[in-house]
Amino acid sequence: MAAAGVNPFWHYIASGAKEGRPARRETDARRRLLEHLDFPETERKRVLVPDRDRIDEDRLDQRLVSALQSASGIVCSISHTCYPSVTAGTELFIGDEQARLNSDGFTYIHISPVYPSNMTFDGSAADECWIVIDGEKIGVASYATIARALRTHAQRASMRRIFVVHSAQGHSTRGLIAICEALDAAHAYYWLHNYSSVCYGDNLLRNNILFCQAPPIGSVACDICIFGGDRERHVGSLKALFDIANFVVVAPSEAARDIWSRASDLPRRSVVVVEHCRLVGAARRPHRDVRPGPPVRVGFLGYPVMHKGWTVFERIVSATRGDSAYQFFHFASAKAIVSTTRIEGVAVDVSRDRRDEMTRALTTHAIDVVVIPALWPETFSYTTFEALAAGCDVLTLADSGNVAAKVSSSQRGRVFPDEESLVGFFTSHQVVDLVRIRASQPNAVSSIVHCGTTAALVADGSIG
Repeated sequence: MAAAGVNPFWHYIASGAKEGRPARRETDARRRLLEHLDFPETERKRVLVPDRDRIDEDRLDQRLVSALQSASGIVCSISHTCYPSVTAGTELFIGDEQARLNSDGFTYIHISPVYPSNMTFDGSAADECWIVIDGEKIGVASYATIARALRTHAQRASMRRIFVVHSAQGHSTRGLIAICEALDAAHAYYWLHNYSSVCYGDNLLRNNILFCQAPPIGSVACDICIFGGDRERHVGSLKALFDIANFVVVAPSEAARDIWSRASDLPRRSVVVVEHCRLVGAARRPHRDVRPGPPVRVGFLGYPVMHKGWTVFERIVSATRGDSAYQFFHFASAKAIVSTTRIEGVAVDVSRDRRDEMTRALTTHAIDVVVIPALWPETFSYTTFEALAAGCDVLTLADSGNVAAKVSSSQRGRVFPDEESLVGFFTSHQVVDLVRIRASQPNAVSSIVHCGTTAALVADGSIG
């Protein structure tokens, strides 16, 4: 219609409707999501805990006394999931932290909500949570019970005491305050794995679609977002904890630090940057040759969800339909793989004991470029490090936070202002030129060194 100079709507009124043609609105993934948008749950669900999972006060006392018998310190760690039961980025990170602090002589106590939620609640110290000691899942107890045990057994003068919050989502802030006060830690840290201390829409996507730039609470921008109505209640609940704890806020990247510092007025002692890992020891290997024959091999890593950029990856695949210049791959856990006629699914099982499986899979399949078009400002993005460690170029968007920052600093890939520019990079075959130029150079394949947990703050003398 546009080419003929005819208004499509007028053409439908004048001709299409008479011919019985149904009206159809072209929709993209974002519009479809908006049409079926549901408000998130903001009230905590009550979960029936089986008696076999509960741990009474006497047993908790015994277990804590045993764990602290030869310990020089105690860490009380808080997050939104029971990390030994979940294999995901933050949970793997907490597992690393536990192992390193155990080796430094600390007993590591971890607390997570019985029922996960994006919200933080005023709640009560009588609410229940899971308790894990040195990686062993002990059972369910109330915050008050845990606080009494800590007050009784963790107050030795020589005992180094640390309070660490990786996520307060799903928790009772009154319960966390009780534990914080009972521990009486000399050092308290709050990690920015996401932006849940700014909004319970923890990736700062307005209506799960577009980066909102973290406007002030109560702004007009919040009025049109499903997370806006309860944002003040959520952050206000957190403020009570921040007032008590006097946190050092720890960002895993400068990008996360800058966004959080600009968006949050929560009280804190300071804000520091500690990266989760770094790329070191570049070994050299020749990259495969790329001529007009072999296709460019393009990968997407992890869960196929919108905020990670899956819909953008699908646009690229669709826009290059029939183009033999590309071969597409999806690398993810077996339950998350998407395989189609145009996308080859590759199962990758990353675990605590097999941390380099993704990098190995990318190298095995000779992937040239990895597309990480995150729609939110990633606080770190471990997948970016996995791709760079495998010698791949990374293509991303300007609003992707630390992904864009790392691509720019490493000069291994491209950062695009919007989706259209990224898709056009493929349809115009500029990505083929990028890979051909890279193929003429020896390729650097690095190793990932996992270094940035709370243990790093211990090692550099921040904790006496």
